[in-house]
Amino acid sequence: MSFETFTTVVRRQLVLADESEATRVVRAVVTTLGERVDDDTARALAGPLPAEIQLFLARADSGQAFDYERFCRRVADRADTTPETAEYHAMVVLEQVADVTPHSTLARLEDVLPTAYDDLFALVDLSEAA
Repeated sequence: MSFETFTTVVRRQLVLADESEATRVVRAVVTTLGERVDDDTARALAGPLPAEIQLFLARADSGQAFDYERFCRRVADRADTTPETAEYHAMVVLEQVADVTPHSTLARLEDVLPTAYDDLFALVDLSEAA
């Protein structure tokens, strides 16, 4: 999947104004996710994603410990929205990530995150992951 296709799907699902806003949301979610997980998990997650998204993950300062509420606040700050909206944005972005990511990588991601992050996977059917 190309970056343009990825952001277009996100834009349509979230009913965002334009591709620029969709890119900002994708960057906010992926960067924050990359900060929360360890470097190995971030690299594994980046593998099947478009190069632009791989770069967001590569630039993240991986291995930080923060709770789910803080995750949503960080996404909100970067995407210029509320934490509640950012939470849903994160779910939609992760759903798109799941469309191109092997099941084993998604399972690893779920395993490294505390159970408080389970809501992040609300739209992901791990049995149907790539």
